[in-house]
Amino acid sequence: MRIILVPQPLPLPLIMVSVEQIIAPPPPCPTMCSTCMCPDYLEAVYQLPSISAQARNSVTLPCNFTYPQDIEPVKDLQVSWRRGDFHGEFIYSHSEGFTHPDYQGRIVLVRDQPGNHTASICINHLRTSDANKYFCQLRVQKNDGTWEQWRNIPGTKLKVSGESPPSLA
Repeated sequence: MRIILVPQPLPLPLIMVSVEQIIAPPPPCPTMCSTCMCPDYLEAVYQLPSISAQARNSVTLPCNFTYPQDIEPVKDLQVSWRRGDFHGEFIYSHSEGFTHPDYQGRIVLVRDQPGNHTASICINHLRTSDANKYFCQLRVQKNDGTWEQWRNIPGTKLKVSGESPPSLA
């Protein structure tokens, strides 16, 4: 008589996963992440890779961010945007009340509910010359008085098609 042992599957432990973990996994690293600490998803600035819009219309360049809860309450948050490349010229600074002359009267910070962690801007009356790469930058004054700064590395490429409005010169 021969006995054959058939291995029985081991019972698997139950793993509890929240709906948020299934629906909204963290963004991939490093393409959308702005810091070297991306695996922890502590500080990050997220932007869309590209957006297309028609000249003469408006476009919102979204910018969402996260930061560690241990720096709460934040004493100050400064939002600025650059164009061209990562170290390009500033086009907007909310805290300094600065708007680049090319965007004068056309660029505004999109207001959102406090705590939603957004720093998006809207560019009105788009021109074909607005086609460029845009980079969101944040400076946060932590509760201990020190400052930290984060910026999106890849930025958002804005494509503008159509004809620009006539110059107001």
